[in-house]
Amino acid sequence: MGLGLSVDDIFKPCINLRASQTILKACYDSALKSYPAGQVALRHALSCYNTGSLINGISNGYVTKVINVARQSTDLKIPTLLPDGQTSEDSTATEPQQAKSTATQYDGEQDVFGSGDGDAFSRNNTDAFLTKQETAKGE
Repeated sequence: MGLGLSVDDIFKPCINLRASQTILKACYDSALKSYPAGQVALRHALSCYNTGSLINGISNGYVTKVINVARQSTDLKIPTLLPDGQTSEDSTATEPQQAKSTATQYDGEQDVFGSGDGDAFSRNNTDAFLTKQETAKGE
């Protein structure tokens, strides 16, 4: 998926957010093909957003980091990203919840910064969404 953005474009907030939305939506659509809608597909979409893979962003800890940051936010009025095993599917939060200073960190996976695996931008690909076969063929 080429977005046609320059390095300068990425540092323009509105353009950056539009690109982020485009990528996350494409990742969510892709996740829906293999995973149930809602929290499961959302976690896999976030993985894709980070690495271009529906699973590598889970194993490298990125999704865990996003879950932990979202849990600490006090003014979000969007669906809450839930850890595995939780089933509450509220469509939107009606009242912001105070972050608990004693909240246990979700530790389903390792810390996102704890490994040197890198992300989609640390690889020598022209497109983070290319498959290994496409990359090998030089497409």
